[in-house]
Amino acid sequence: MEIISSKHVVDIVCRTLGRVDRRLTGHGERVAGLALQLLLTQKGEALSRREMDLVLAALFHDVGAYKTDEIDGLLSFEREGGWDHAVYGYLFLKNLSPLGAVADAVLYHHCPYRELRQIDTPHRMGAALICLCDRVDVLVQAGRKAEVPALLARERGNLFDPLLVDLFLRADGERQLLDQGEGALCAPLWVAASRLSFDEGEKRAFLQMLAYSIDFRSECTVLHTITTVSVSLAIARLLGLDEDTRQCIYYGALLHDLGKVSTPVSILEKPGRLTGEEMAVMREHAAVTGEILGGFVRDDIYRIAMRHHEKLDGSGYPLGLRGEELSLPERVVAVADIVSALARERSYKEAFDRERVLAILGQMQAAGAICPRVTALVCNHYDRLMESARAGSAPVLALYQGVLREYRTLSAEIRAASRSATGPRPA
Repeated sequence: MEIISSKHVVDIVCRTLGRVDRRLTGHGERVAGLALQLLLTQKGEALSRREMDLVLAALFHDVGAYKTDEIDGLLSFEREGGWDHAVYGYLFLKNLSPLGAVADAVLYHHCPYRELRQIDTPHRMGAALICLCDRVDVLVQAGRKAEVPALLARERGNLFDPLLVDLFLRADGERQLLDQGEGALCAPLWVAASRLSFDEGEKRAFLQMLAYSIDFRSECTVLHTITTVSVSLAIARLLGLDEDTRQCIYYGALLHDLGKVSTPVSILEKPGRLTGEEMAVMREHAAVTGEILGGFVRDDIYRIAMRHHEKLDGSGYPLGLRGEELSLPERVVAVADIVSALARERSYKEAFDRERVLAILGQMQAAGAICPRVTALVCNHYDRLMESARAGSAPVLALYQGVLREYRTLSAEIRAASRSATGPRPA
């Protein structure tokens, strides 16, 4: 089954990350646009897939800043430090995206060339390319475009790779890079991205990357998503649903909380009960999920993801649908979402035990809110279902939690390494 067409893959990632903070996605698009034009100037022909992966790494080079709260500093030319976002971005892309092979270019993208040339990394040029394009764009956006030639001359061989400085000046002479508006600069990037061909495994990996991007707002939400996916699939197997339907349920559950990338952390992580106003903001995530996915993924996956808070009695949101308007896969993910929320620890509650989970499900089913068939199956096979869900989610949880541990370890090592001017070593 084709979940999403290749031409929409990069679009949906940028649309999602843009909901976190448009400042960084706009900056990433311009940096990638510059990088693409430099590589095209160097080659004089279409880029290889590996080179396009470096362009995509440039597009997402600051992805770690969503997690590390370094956004304001990164968009100032006179920044200092800033390894944390590079480390998290590197680990995120390496472990949770299809761009792992070029992730070290992101790790080193703020490393001065004088230090970078001493580091053993297969993508030294990619890191140096992102570094130069990044600093040029920050200067241009600060209204200091006239300073760029002098900066490149002054920092040639120090901050910037001399070969890339010469290439940039050549490309600027041929294409007037510094005089291009954002639309003209980024247009070739979107044309090149739309021509990329991704296999189904790569598409799956990019969509998983989107689900993990909720981590930029809330670790609890990512853990909830992982559990919801596993519970949904366990229910689907018990129902005897076919492979295509199970795949739709998998992706619908994976992407169901994507809209929370735009929900304030103060609401997502609030330890107590939400106020009426806060609850209204929280509920917007279902509609935002639909806005992100609409037109990009299969319609049945889109509906499963957007409708996970709909109720059979019409009391749900965002559409207030009723009964037969909700398909069985939509009902499965709606119940799995509730089970995950009840059985896992959340910012506002402890994990509920088996008896309490089943009691709440029974009450909701009796009130006509959730599917009787799915609820009965969950209640009758709860222990088996939850064991299956735990087994299914264990590898993903281990990978995700390993990224968090590795981030803390590598960040500490980098602080020591940076003092000796050798830079960090890829994990």
